[in-house]
Formats: sequence, C-alpha cells, structure tokens
Amino acid sequence: MKFFKFFLFGLLSMVTAFGSSSSLSDGLDAARSIISEHTEVIYIAGVSPIIALNTYAGKYEKALFSTALNGMEITGDVRVIRALKSKMQMTELLIGDGVRPYNKTEQIRATMEYKPRVLEADLWKREEEIEIKEYYETWLEEQLAAAEGSSATQKRIPFAQDTWNQFLAKIYSEINDKTTYHGFDKSDAVAFAPGDTYSAGDYITYTSADGIEDYWKCEADTSAGEDPEDTPAKWTKVNAEAITPGFGYRIQELIDASLLTATTIGAIDNNNVYAYAAFTELFRALAKPYRKMGVIAYCSYTDFDYLLDDFEVQVGKYTESERNWVNNRGIYLPKSNRKCLVLPCTWMDGTRRIIMTPMRNMLMGTDMMSDYNKIAEVKSELWTAKYGVSGNLGFQIQDPKAMVINDQA
Repeated sequence: MKFFKFFLFGLLSMVTAFGSSSSLSDGLDAARSIISEHTEVIYIAGVSPIIALNTYAGKYEKALFSTALNGMEITGDVRVIRALKSKMQMTELLIGDGVRPYNKTEQIRATMEYKPRVLEADLWKREEEIEIKEYYETWLEEQLAAAEGSSATQKRIPFAQDTWNQFLAKIYSEINDKTTYHGFDKSDAVAFAPGDTYSAGDYITYTSADGIEDYWKCEADTSAGEDPEDTPAKWTKVNAEAITPGFGYRIQELIDASLLTATTIGAIDNNNVYAYAAFTELFRALAKPYRKMGVIAYCSYTDFDYLLDDFEVQVGKYTESERNWVNNRGIYLPKSNRKCLVLPCTWMDGTRRIIMTPMRNMLMGTDMMSDYNKIAEVKSELWTAKYGVSGNLGFQIQDPKAMVINDQA
C-alpha cells in the first residue's frame, strides 16, 4: 500500500508538471498531506526531478554561482574586479626625472606620459543534458542518506542540490586549472584544413562528426590529413583554454613587446639550479620600492616542492616553523624580511614560470551582477532536462615594471 501511494504521488508530480502554477501548487499540497500520513519515503520535497532542478537553479543561482566562483583558488590569489561588463581601461602613469638646481628661467621638459592597458572580459558557456532515470539508477543510489531526526528507513534525496553543486564545481575547476594561466587568444586558432600540416603548439578549430566545433592544440608535428579524430595522440582539446587569454599569454605579450625581460635562472632541479638561491635572486631583482611594499611569488607546486626540499638542506627546520606559513597556503622566503610570500598555485600547474609581483598587479575580471552568470533552463522533456550556464572572464597584468619572472615557460 505504501509503495502504491508513493508511486501515485510521483506520478501526480509528473502530471502536474505540465499544468498551471496554481494547479501545480494545489495538487502538490494535497499530495504532501496524504504522503506524510501514510509513508516514510521522502520524494524530493514532493516534486518531479525536472521541477526540482528548475526550482533549485532559479532560487539559488546567484548564491550557487558566487560560491563556485569564490571557491576557485585564483580568486583568493589575485585582485578580482567584479563589475566588469566588457572592458576596463587601466592607465599607467609614467613620469621621468626632472629635478634640477633652481634658476629663474622657465625650463620645462615634458616627461609625463599616460600609457593605457585594458582588462577585457570574454564570454564563456557550459551546457549539459541530464537524463533523470539514469541519474536515479547510478550515482544517486550511493548518495541516499537518512533524513535528520528521522528513523533509519527514511531517506532524503539530494537530487537538485547535489546536481548543481557538482555541475558548478566542475565549471570552476576547469576555469581555475585550464583558463587562468594557460588561456590563449582564440583568434589564433585556424580552421583545420585536411591538406595542411601543423606544428607542435599550433591551435585549430575542428568540427567533429557530431557537428560540434572544438578548439585543439597540436602536440606533435602532423602530416597532411591527420586530424584530432584520426590521430588523437597528436592533439589536445583546449576549449576551456580558448575562453580568454590567461596570465601566461599576457606575460608572453609583455615579453614580445619588450616590456618585460625574464631573469636568467634556468630550470630548478636542486642539482644544477637550486630553488632557494633561484627564488632569492628573483626577489632581489625587483625594484626596491616593490621589495619594501611586499610581493607574492606565484609558482607551480613543482617549484614549490623543490623550494621546500632545498630549505630542508640549506635552512634546516625552517619549514617546521608555523610562524612562517600563511593560512597554510604559502611560506615567507627567508632573507626577504617577510616581504616575499611564496604561493604555490593549482592554476600554474604545467608551467615552470615563477612570477613575483604585488597581488594587486594581477587582475581577474568578471561580472558577478551580469545576466550571463545564470543557470538557465534550455529545454525540459519528460525524461531529460537541458541546462546552460554562461559568464564572462578576463585576465590582465596592470604594470609590467612591478614584476619579475624567471626564464622558464
């Protein structure tokens, strides 16, 4: 009997999903009353899976998206501009020397120059289709938990919450790990031509058999006709990297424009190039005003591990001193007067670049108030639900003179 009533209630939920909002509300209220008296099973707050997803996304989209964005490591590492619609003009003021001994003759030699730099946000999106029945029969079965204050037989299904939490968690992990540093200018990608050959490092767009266009990076020189489907070992899909240029791209732009010169260090290995000495040399290459102000040394976990290993040899038990650690994230560089915080970053995985600069000099732009930052229902059908999320994102370096880098890419 309980099973029949539970089944009837679930069926009622599905049927009312296609009615008006008032009839849906009345029908569900009545159904909840019946179920609460005759069964111990809790069925997603008494609504169909698709309705639950729609309601949860609509009611909590701002909180969910904000949580996801703030959960990205990068948002705690750099300066975040949160109201960026498309572009923000950043003006760098350059003033040359001009102080001289006094005399009564007017002697003006103009040295003041304004140099513009632009933080620009590009749009991104993520779309997904959820098959309700498949979700129930696989992953969800492992997530069923007893409701608080209930007997062990009562179960609460965290369908909508778990779905959106996992969905958004994947989005921000992709942006953090792939776009932040490794993002490139998507206009650099050319459409794949079967008769052309490509070299390692080239970017292409390629439309696969399902009709969807993707961005790809060539990992090894190709022969004519070797496309991502025929020779997958020579290509890596880079859709997330194509969203917007990341910090690695911005740094290379500065190097190409002779606005930033890498300090020759070599690849740290603690055999020929020692981490402690390398980080110290980079810190002392900074202009003294920035050394006095304090900087962050952004690096991958690879170079951070080399630094900790070298500390153990060169400085003894330095790494055991809790006062040198900051929020369990980074550690002060010895002999920097606590003015250089070495910060290992997940978003720098895959690069051996070390970046030393004040935190405010590294900019991430997004529009938290934008209509683009929404979980939108694209289409719902009886057994599937289709959704999309979009937003905007950009990265920039404000003042190249306030930065030093090593010579590794």
